Amino acid sequence: MKKIFLLFILFIASFNIDAQQAPIMVCNALGTTCTPYYNLDTAIVYASSGNYIYIPGGIFPININIKKELHIIGAGHYPDSTNVTGMSQIANNIVFDTNSSNSSLEGLYTSTIISTDVSYTTSNIQIIRCNMDGITFANEYYGMANNYFYCNNCLIKDCISRSDITVPMTNGAISNCILGSIKILNTSTVNNCVFFGAISPNCYGCVTNSTFKNNIFDSSAQSSLTCPGCVLKNNLTVYSALGILSAALEVGTITNVPLSNLFVNATTAGFDYTKNFHLLSSSPGHNAGDDGTDVGIYGSSTPYNDGAVPSNPHVMFKSIGGSTDASGNLPVQIKVRVGN
Repeated sequence: MKKIFLLFILFIASFNIDAQQAPIMVCNALGTTCTPYYNLDTAIVYASSGNYIYIPGGIFPININIKKELHIIGAGHYPDSTNVTGMSQIANNIVFDTNSSNSSLEGLYTSTIISTDVSYTTSNIQIIRCNMDGITFANEYYGMANNYFYCNNCLIKDCISRSDITVPMTNGAISNCILGSIKILNTSTVNNCVFFGAISPNCYGCVTNSTFKNNIFDSSAQSSLTCPGCVLKNNLTVYSALGILSAALEVGTITNVPLSNLFVNATTAGFDYTKNFHLLSSSPGHNAGDDGTDVGIYGSSTPYNDGAVPSNPHVMFKSIGGSTDASGNLPVQIKVRVGN
């Protein structure tokens, strides 16, 4: 019922895309009752805890903190997947505040860091299929004692982080992401990611007791990088060694793999939408993960979602006739895809 109702909302909104800004829809958890808003702050204020906020294509400033459980879902950020809807962009920081446990973000492009500016603990925050400057769940990068937002059992999945991830996260997971560096992490798992930065750069012992497996490191490792108590399994690096000190265990590392023998189309460091991070069939990382799948973002039982299409129904194609036919019918063709 929820998806059928959302398909109707998308159908109605598709007529407005070319003429005016489609509304932000605030819906109950079942998707059976929705209210339109044209301002994101207003939508957040009037949304009830547990509501879903569906953001259309466009640029939306946010100026208030999230202080309740909310699920904010955009139209996506890949150009080829948002050519009908437009990319959903958040113009300012997204700030998780008290009582925001169990919230989620999906299908958004954030031009600034997703962050928090208070010191407390929350749980079960999920950030999925977003492109962001970085994630900073902390006020101070290099001191574990002060002003930290502790994120228990949190998930970052299928995301692109154009800068660093600084997350005092415990029992969490970062999976199938393209990342800069990870600066702070504890007792968590990082799997099937592509790194263009390092682990714990310039921060001695700030990543601890975590498991890194089936990742690709396209970054110059430094001998000062440490990961006390960490387990490193079946990772791949373009260099002669991972160069991560103090790990409790390192097994199955694949070294000295040039970019030219790694990805289908990504021969330079960094991310852009024209690159293809599928592995070449001849790559040493093909089927080299500890689970028998590829290392990198397209490995694991839940590989990276091509196009980062959100899980809600998504308009991929729209064709609306300019006039009615001989029977008085208006030709309309809408194609919708639902992300996995």
